[in-house]
Order: sequence, then structure tokens, then C-alpha cells
Amino acid sequence: MEKKLNVAIYTGVIPGPIFIENLINGLRHQNVCVYLFGRNILLKKYKRSNVCIFSTPNNKLSRICFVFFQMLRYFIIHPFKFFNLLSFYRKFSKTKKISFFHWWGKVLPVVNNLPDIFHIQWAKALPNWVFLKEIYGIKIVLSLRGAHINYSPIANNELANTYRELFPVVDYFHAVSKAIAKESEKYGQIKSKTKVIYSGINLSLLGSYKIKKFEIENGFHYISVGRHHWKKGYQYAIRAMRNLIDKSFKIHYTIITNDHPSEEILYMVDDLSLNSYVSFIHCSLQEQVYSIMKKSNCYLLPSVEEGIANSVLEAMAIGLPVITSDCGGMDEVIEHKKNGFLFQSRNIDNLTEIMQHAINQDHSAKKVMIELASNFVKDRHDIYNQGFKMKELYRSIVL
Repeated sequence: MEKKLNVAIYTGVIPGPIFIENLINGLRHQNVCVYLFGRNILLKKYKRSNVCIFSTPNNKLSRICFVFFQMLRYFIIHPFKFFNLLSFYRKFSKTKKISFFHWWGKVLPVVNNLPDIFHIQWAKALPNWVFLKEIYGIKIVLSLRGAHINYSPIANNELANTYRELFPVVDYFHAVSKAIAKESEKYGQIKSKTKVIYSGINLSLLGSYKIKKFEIENGFHYISVGRHHWKKGYQYAIRAMRNLIDKSFKIHYTIITNDHPSEEILYMVDDLSLNSYVSFIHCSLQEQVYSIMKKSNCYLLPSVEEGIANSVLEAMAIGLPVITSDCGGMDEVIEHKKNGFLFQSRNIDNLTEIMQHAINQDHSAKKVMIELASNFVKDRHDIYNQGFKMKELYRSIVL
């Protein structure tokens, strides 16, 4: 019988993003015990027996008491390693502006409950945790995801140099797409220790939101889901909306987010006289998002940068036709006019053309596309498939 692995999946807050929660769920039957460290901001509890939470208090006074207790415990049990850790903190604090209690409150729960593998979800966090390998010999896995790879090191040369210095320390890299794996090679010879494992989604959760009949009532409804950020490309979708309305199409565009639209976007909507055609909805619960998606006619991802967008996978699983830009790894998911539509990123005329094609697509072609999309997600993006592949990655570096 194989030994159970203790793997820390570190994000800094509990619960983590949907990507992380799906990964945790996918590891449920993989003989992997998941350690979660960070601030439990929603006081979340997991019913699954393979999840252990080691949280840092949210309250400032409680955190101070917590740090002193954890520090005393560690000093008594591991006095020599304590001084090694103290030495690292002194060097680290000279280059990084970080408060004493913040750093120790984050680190002490980890060193008092060391895992076999420490899986870091954001590349920018790597400098905070290299001491785990230097002092304790803990294996480090780093996920290559999103902005931390695609544009942050391009805009920040110091960060790029940090990656070049520290990537050789990492034992293995997990890339969410082939595109982001290739982009990461700018920062070191890491191809031989990088594995592409696509994001998983919880198909059982989405089952109740599956679209049974595709009906168009009161016009054609496009929908996007995501935070208000320049990389989401909403400005291109809004300009394409204006083009279609000028052609007398009866359409509406809903953007769902958990934050607030920028002044630039609000001004654009008003300036193009689209206030009656574009809606912004704030949703804090994922179930609300799925319910609105189910009532829509087409999912739209106009982004200029993505790894592989979970929202697209969810739309495909629900049975919603998808239009996405060809940015990042999206062409690894969508095959144009087969299981969805691709348009050239930032090309408003191309997007307008594709959006119009989606409106005019006949029912039988739409049905085939939806079925191909659903089968694709089921075959490649199920959370349990992701969990199995991640377990294999973890085991490959501890054997």
C-alpha cells in the first residue's frame, strides 16, 4: 500500500480560489492529505477527512498571541532550526518590507506542521518560501498561472530576475496550459521539470445547471464573468455590441463580477449609448452566477490574457455556446466552429463577425457544438482526472 503524502496547497487565504477548491476536491480519493495554511477568512470547514487546516487568526491581537505561542513551541522542540529560521528572517526582512507578526504568523504554522511537499499557487510568493527547501529539505512545486507569469515579470524587471534566480530551486512546475509553460521558459531551463495539467471543474456541482433547451427570448443574451481588469478586454466586447446594435440586432450583454466596473468602462458604455444594452451584476455566490449563465444564450471571453479560463470550462459544461479570444491557452480548449468560437484578441471587427455568427447559427449546428464542448470538458477537465494527475506529479518528486 502506497504511503499517504502530506501536501500543503498554499494560497495564503482559506478558502482559496475556485481553481484551488477544485484541486482539493479532486485529491479526495488520491491518498493525499492536503494541508491548508493561511487566514481562514470565512471560517470554512471541510467535511473531507483528507483536509487539515492550520490557520492564522484574522484578529490582530489574537495573531500576536498566536505568534508568541507558536514561536515558543518551535524553539523548545527545534532550537537549532529556530535560529536558522531567525537568521533567514533577518536577511529576508532587510530586502522585503514585511511586519514581524505578519511573517511569523504565516510561517510558524508551516514549520510546526511540515508537509512532504509545499505546493505554491502564485509565482510571486516563491521568495517567501525557499527557506523550506534550504533549511528543511521540503520539496517545492510551483504552479504557473495567470498574471504572475504572463505579464507581471514583463512589467517588473526585478521580478523577472527573481524568477531567474529562484526557478532552479523549484523541484517541479505545474503549468495550467502549454502556452503558459512555454512563456515560463523565459526565466530558466525548466522544460524538463514542467508538466501541463489542465484545470479541473466540478461536473457534479454543475449538473443541476445543465441547459436542457436552448431558447432565445427577448433578444440574444451574451454573458461574461470575471473581475474588472484591463486584461479581461471588456472594452472590445462593448464596442462589438455597438456594431451589432447598429446592424439592428436585438441583443444584451451582462457582465457578472464580484467587484465594481472601472470609470473607463462605465464612461464607454454611456458614451456609446449602451446603457440599455449592457448590465453589470455583482454576485458573491457561485450558484447565482451559474443560474444567470443558464438563462443566457452565449458566453463571451474577450480577454487579452488568460491561462485557461475556468469560466469558459464551466460554460461549456453547462451547455452554453462559447466565444473566446485566442489569447493564452484558450486555443488549447476551443477548436474554432467545432466546440466553440475563437476570435483574434483585440480585433473588434473579427469579434463582431463571430458574435453575429453565433446569433445566426442554426439549431442543429448549435446542438452539435454544445455536445462536443460538453464531452471535451468531461474527458479532459474533470476534477478527479486533475487530482489523479497531480498525485502522480507529487509522487514523482518524492520517490
